[in-house]
Amino acid sequence: MMRADFLQRQPYLWMALVMVGALLISFGFGFIYPGLVSHPESILRLPLLSWWRNLPLIFSRDFVGFTAGQFQPLGYALLAVVRTFVQPDASLFWHLWLVGFHVLNALLVFSLVRVFTPRTGPALLAGLVFGLHPLASVAAGQVVRFPYLLGLTFFLASLRLYMAYDQRSRKGLYEASVLLFLLSIMTCKAGAGLPLFLLAVEGLYRRRGLRTALLRPIPFVGVLLVVAPFWLYWRPHPLLYEYIEFPEGAGWYSFLSAVGASGLYLKGLLWGGGVPIVLHEVAERIFRAFHWKFLLWGAVDLALLAAAVQAVRKGYWAGLGVIWVFCGMVPFASTAWNGVEEYLSWVYLYLPAAGLALTIGGLVELFWKIGERAVRIGVVVAGCALVVYYGYGQSRLNIASRSERSYWTSVYRLAPTQRASLELGKAHLQEGDVGRALEFLFSPYVEQLRDPSREMSTYYGQQGDLLAAAVHLNMGVGEDVGLQLQGYEMARAMLFYRAGALDHAEDALGRVLTANPFHTGALALLSGVWTIKGYMIAAKRVLSEALRIAPSHSELLRAAHRLEVQAHADTSRVIRPPSPSWLRYALQRVREGPVPQGIVQASARHPEDPVLQLEAGICLIREGKADSASAKLNFAARRLPLCAYVWATKSWAEAQAGAYGEALTTGQHALELDPGNAVVHGVLGLLYDKVAQGSEGLEKAVWHYQQALRLTPRNAAVHNNLGELLIRQGKPEEAAEHFRRALRLRPDYPESHYNLGNLLIHEGKFQEAILSFEEALRLRPDFIEARSNLGVALLQEGRVRESAEQFRRILRVRPDRDKAWENLGTVLVQQGRFREALEVFRRWSTLAPDRPGAILSQAWLLATCPDPRGRDGREAIGLAEQICRASGYRSPGALGVLAAAYGEEGQYEEAMRYAQRALELAMAGGKDKLVHQIEEQLKLYKSHRPYRMRP
Repeated sequence: MMRADFLQRQPYLWMALVMVGALLISFGFGFIYPGLVSHPESILRLPLLSWWRNLPLIFSRDFVGFTAGQFQPLGYALLAVVRTFVQPDASLFWHLWLVGFHVLNALLVFSLVRVFTPRTGPALLAGLVFGLHPLASVAAGQVVRFPYLLGLTFFLASLRLYMAYDQRSRKGLYEASVLLFLLSIMTCKAGAGLPLFLLAVEGLYRRRGLRTALLRPIPFVGVLLVVAPFWLYWRPHPLLYEYIEFPEGAGWYSFLSAVGASGLYLKGLLWGGGVPIVLHEVAERIFRAFHWKFLLWGAVDLALLAAAVQAVRKGYWAGLGVIWVFCGMVPFASTAWNGVEEYLSWVYLYLPAAGLALTIGGLVELFWKIGERAVRIGVVVAGCALVVYYGYGQSRLNIASRSERSYWTSVYRLAPTQRASLELGKAHLQEGDVGRALEFLFSPYVEQLRDPSREMSTYYGQQGDLLAAAVHLNMGVGEDVGLQLQGYEMARAMLFYRAGALDHAEDALGRVLTANPFHTGALALLSGVWTIKGYMIAAKRVLSEALRIAPSHSELLRAAHRLEVQAHADTSRVIRPPSPSWLRYALQRVREGPVPQGIVQASARHPEDPVLQLEAGICLIREGKADSASAKLNFAARRLPLCAYVWATKSWAEAQAGAYGEALTTGQHALELDPGNAVVHGVLGLLYDKVAQGSEGLEKAVWHYQQALRLTPRNAAVHNNLGELLIRQGKPEEAAEHFRRALRLRPDYPESHYNLGNLLIHEGKFQEAILSFEEALRLRPDFIEARSNLGVALLQEGRVRESAEQFRRILRVRPDRDKAWENLGTVLVQQGRFREALEVFRRWSTLAPDRPGAILSQAWLLATCPDPRGRDGREAIGLAEQICRASGYRSPGALGVLAAAYGEEGQYEEAMRYAQRALELAMAGGKDKLVHQIEEQLKLYKSHRPYRMRP
């Protein structure tokens, strides 16, 4: 009896003692471990949170980019103040800090329940249910969730003061309640549903008139209207952070998905089922209102809400807890409203868990009033069992959270998803277990290679395997901008720094710091680059700026020490730059020189790395080793069966091997895996381009290219490929626009310069074409086609000598280029250097005796040369007859040459006979230019005159 009296007289002390004791048991197992609080990627290590002087920056637009685009400044501001005095490695302090706020929230839940009942038992049970719920481990076990902890503290305190105002009618309590609500939504938007809950309290539970029920929550609505624009418009510059661009209807679709996932939420809320799986990867996405899950769970939600409203109207305050749950979910009902891709997350249930506690407290109160001893005993037993069950579930989660590896292992076992695979692979990589890291980074559940490849690029770079690092770096490239860009660009900078390519490292660091001027790792690395280059003053300046942001940052302090040592050293560091072939591969993914063989060797060193096997397969296909390539590509496809990029690459490889049917099947499978994958559409565009039969095939290719550009409009290669296809469709203007877009995106793209030059030639803009071809050759000196067409453009401009030099340069490295021999001979003829031209044609026919063009060019010059010393009709007849016999006298060009040879010999009847036959064949073949030339020949032969070429 004395204990019961003491419990009634000191309820808050009892609640505090019981809750602290229970949570020390539950959380105490992990207090000495970094867990998800002080791990290497903890938010506590964010430089802007290193001390209080950064508070103005934390409340600025730019800081929103560090919080996934969410306006949550207050929680982070408090962390920055505390971080001024406490280092992020102080795991025990930070664990106690988070658990302390959770204990405070549990006490506030206890206090709120006491408003509705004079009995301590239901309030104590409600507080324990909330405090020991497994969902609390998600919020109180991860420091990145601190805004949700603090936001709920302000929310509960605001609600408690509002209830106190209702009891005591003190205006100061009401004003303090409104102020605390403001602090709550400045911390996170989870509490934005408070005005709706107050409306339910006033209008349904207290049964006040409509006017009072509406007027009392108005100041809260006003606060909400003041802060809401910050959620919507307080955004950093697009160069610093790119917000998610949700497709049309995404808000509606994600609402359908959130409602359809009510079963998962209910399971997690009622008994902690599924916590802490990655919800948004497990739940089904729903895109139509008549989906059975949406209809079923929508009906369940409406039924629960209707039942709660009816219960509250009858005076059962347990129903208020259900309404609380729904009010807490309103801010997260849609990704478009919430501004994040995670349309489901366990932390969104932290506030609704308090509503569940209120409901349970109300139910206990209801059954206790029945008064029967058996019922009361049952209530006590059920309440104790529920608390023990929740506490056991929470303890298991807390034990799993002692390290990143154990936490993500538990998540992976519950539901193996891409996020769980990635995080578990990263944890193994940090521990040095590369084999296990590869197993999870590239598990069968991985759909995108970008993030795991960036992790492996950094690892291989640290190990000195620069080519393997470059392979993964190229796989890790993405369309990110702003803060999202820094992961790739930082990995790129570190790789180039280790490789000795300091200029490229500096360039990448410049992009990182443009996106995030507060990136201390980038600032430290930049100071290292400048120190090596000898820019000591600049290095000191950038370090000073970094230390102003984070004065106690260990990496910056080490960099400052290295700088001081280097400043007083007498020797300078010798940097060996990387090979040009490695650098070109790392920058442009050009596989040349020793790089392909090196990639194949790297794949042999790391046989369990599917990305290296994939890239090695590409290299082997290019070398014509289809069997070896197939084994590597099949390995990658088996390891990554859900990765559309792997299947798209396999499709491309099959096309390169000539297996177009298999390639199309594989490409369609890749499209089924990820209809929104730009690479897949790009490959299918190439495939339909290759196998196109008629306009339908070309239209399919165009459609896939257009889809690829819709998804990644900055893809220069797809713009170039689409331009080439449009040329074949007879749309030169559209093609030119795509070539120009490709060059705006990638000015160092030689193929687009070449293609644009070809269009300019056809438009008669020879000077502009020359500039395009010269730029293509500057970027790629071995670009034979560009050099050949440069020679043609120079010839059209009358720059004959320069034109001849281009063709000679081609023939010095590629004597098998027939067009170069023909063009060089034509240029020499135009210069009047007939003997040299004849010598060129003779050498051509000697090197390529089976080429009709070589022999006919020689015969034509011998028959029609304006200089008598260069003519030999008899030899011309013999050469032309050789080609005519080989073609069965069906080639109009060869017959025209034979006619000219007979004309040179004065045999005009023969000349007219062969010219007439050539004219008939040319007209039948639609060769208008040849028809016109042969008609001129016939006129001369009829007047017994030979044909002479015009130099």
